[in-house]
Amino acid sequence: MIFKRRYALFDIEKNNRFVDRILFLSLPSALVFIMLAVLRLISPMLAIVSYVAVMIFNTVLMFPITFELQQLKKYISSLAQGGDINGKEMNLSEQETKEIVEAVNAMHRFWTQKADGLEAQSISDAAVLDTLPDPIMMIDRSGNILGANLSSRNMFGDKITDKNVENLFASNNFIDAVNRVLKKESESENLIFYVGEPVNQKFYAHIKQLPWQSKGRAVAVISLYDLTKAMRIEKMQSDFVANASHELRTPLAIISGFIETLLTSAKDDAEAREKFLKIMQDQAGYMSALIENLLSLSKIELSQDEKPSETVNIPQVIDEVKQALSMKAEQREITIRTHIEEGVGDITADRQQI
Repeated sequence: MIFKRRYALFDIEKNNRFVDRILFLSLPSALVFIMLAVLRLISPMLAIVSYVAVMIFNTVLMFPITFELQQLKKYISSLAQGGDINGKEMNLSEQETKEIVEAVNAMHRFWTQKADGLEAQSISDAAVLDTLPDPIMMIDRSGNILGANLSSRNMFGDKITDKNVENLFASNNFIDAVNRVLKKESESENLIFYVGEPVNQKFYAHIKQLPWQSKGRAVAVISLYDLTKAMRIEKMQSDFVANASHELRTPLAIISGFIETLLTSAKDDAEAREKFLKIMQDQAGYMSALIENLLSLSKIELSQDEKPSETVNIPQVIDEVKQALSMKAEQREITIRTHIEEGVGDITADRQQI
């Protein structure tokens, strides 16, 4: 009961084996007193009193050390669990325990600063990766995605880190290239592959092993470049060149026909000459617009998704087209008739394209 009260008073754990240590330290003295009593060099009563005195001495000697070791144990355990306890508030009298606490505090400060620095560096690295426009992913030895930048998360979903590259891309060529890098058969791989879902996309991929100095589970990094937009622009340019070259033939044929007419049958017809020259002027302007667009494909690319703002009168455009084609129609004995329903008038469009 006495020791239990002491434990409660000084906040010492009951299982610290303090009593066992006192008895163990006092055992040699007990044997000596027993021998002296057996040899009748001292009386049994004196031997008992002396043994009790030795135990009291050992208790007085060991109790401060046990108490401070107990505080030190709780302090270190609290630090290990993430607690924030000031070691200066501990009531220590032994120089050795003070030095131990100072060493623990110094080690704790060092690793706290180290952890804060690593956390700040990780946040900074993640922020830099998130600013990059192309998807970047880190994978482990099994092909599991451990980390992905913002571009990757936007393209493939926020739960991309729960997936394996084999489930992310349905491309055997890409998966084979990743496996060669993971198996260290190749230090890096570069390839172009296609992905059908969710939309048809064309990617350029660079897969590279991380250097052996790198720490953590990541062993390789995958960087992707989306070639889909460039592919669409390339197709748009080729289509535009083909269409423009086709469209240039019509105004050229019209102008050539009217020039031939003005040089022959309509040479002295002032009214026909004025009419034909007006049509030739319109067709020349149309050709000029086509050529201007041909020389500025970048302008078309920038404005391809913009809504037109020009007002176009449909009956007027139809009449202009009829007049422009009238000469070729007469040469082939073709009659052009137009029928415009009531209510057809102005629309918002690009006049040249219409």
